[in-house]
Amino acid sequence: MAKFLSLLILLSLQAIVEAQTTDPFDRSNPVSAQTQYGSIEGFIHAASDGTVANVFLGVPYAKPPVGELRFERPVAPEPWQNTLQTKQFRDSCVPYTYGTLKIASSEDCLYVNVIAPSQPSDAPEGYPVLVYIHGGGFVYGDVVRAGFDKATKVFASRGLITVTVPYRVGLYGN
Repeated sequence: MAKFLSLLILLSLQAIVEAQTTDPFDRSNPVSAQTQYGSIEGFIHAASDGTVANVFLGVPYAKPPVGELRFERPVAPEPWQNTLQTKQFRDSCVPYTYGTLKIASSEDCLYVNVIAPSQPSDAPEGYPVLVYIHGGGFVYGDVVRAGFDKATKVFASRGLITVTVPYRVGLYGN
């Protein structure tokens, strides 16, 4: 009986992990924007509540902090000539305790994600911006788990642009 319960628990946990890692969202409807470094192409996301948002994932805000830049302050990215595809989250920053966490991480992690209402604002000053900076005590944390569907439903539906900002943590961020 104990073996059966152990197997049942293991299968249940595996199903939960697979459900969390499966991406059910359609990213085939493109939307473009121009940044000071070049053009980007994201996608239009229609949430289950009917809210529609323009989503741009993995927009660089700094050069990859590797090699000579590893322990330096972020440096502005180089402009790009071709349209940058911004339809996938980039890896999370390497956490201090990366051996115990099950997330894809990399030193090359300085990319913002932007979720905005799909319709232009009626206000001359545009939409207000909510900036989400993850917690974790400068030891771990990421913005990938926040996703974009919930930001669409909770914030874009209320006329807010959401920007999620990952930052270097642990040894690389102190």
